Amino acid sequence: MTIDITSDITFRKLSIFMTFMEKGNIARTAETLGLSGVSVHRALHTLEENVRYSQTMETVPRLIMGMKLRRPDLEMDLTMGSNDTLLHLLDEGSLDAILISISESDIDRNTLEVLPLFHDDIFLAAPASARLNGSGLADLRDYKDQKFVSLAEGFATYAGFQDAFQIAGFEPEIVTRVNDIFSMLSLVQAGVGFTLMPGRMKKVYENSVQLLKLAQPYQMQQLIAIVFARNREQDPSLRALAAEGRMYARSLEQNATL
Repeated sequence: MTIDITSDITFRKLSIFMTFMEKGNIARTAETLGLSGVSVHRALHTLEENVRYSQTMETVPRLIMGMKLRRPDLEMDLTMGSNDTLLHLLDEGSLDAILISISESDIDRNTLEVLPLFHDDIFLAAPASARLNGSGLADLRDYKDQKFVSLAEGFATYAGFQDAFQIAGFEPEIVTRVNDIFSMLSLVQAGVGFTLMPGRMKKVYENSVQLLKLAQPYQMQQLIAIVFARNREQDPSLRALAAEGRMYARSLEQNATL
């Protein structure tokens, strides 16, 4: 099954990552797992180097770990790319399944099976040093004179970025476009500019990037889903992935109601 995990991404490192996401910092993660802080940091660092993709913040590790438990002998590859790239690779048969935001994508429901996982809100992200309007909600018109960074065309967050500023009625000054969301947020951290970012990145960056909920006219959500060819829905590997996806979606719903 083609979903490309490099040789440096192991089940052990994914387990450390999931504990880190739950505990919130390296010290508590190390204590829980009986490891040194250095070991935890090294595992997280190698994962960051090899899986620089926003869906991997929690969703992909959870799905991969579940799949390895269901089918231990299954070989998986994780391929990164924009929505457009991944849909093209799925269409030509180079990928078995993809995980994307379907909100801004043209999905042919006659040929593709779509398994929704969760909705994700979009926020304004600003450097920690920036002086923001204190209303609590971000009216993009108030940031007309700011510089912005964005993802390249073809990414779901880029499409939402364009739509939001069209509503605001002005063309933002984009100083650079990048090909992954981690690089984009690193530029925000460095004070290069503002951006719009999905909420799934919030837990990692909330201490180094200021986040504001968008005002009503600009509020938007991404719907994250697993997508695969409908004519392959009986494939055992894809059935296992779909089952794991449904379990993950249910767990998110249950957590939201607690």
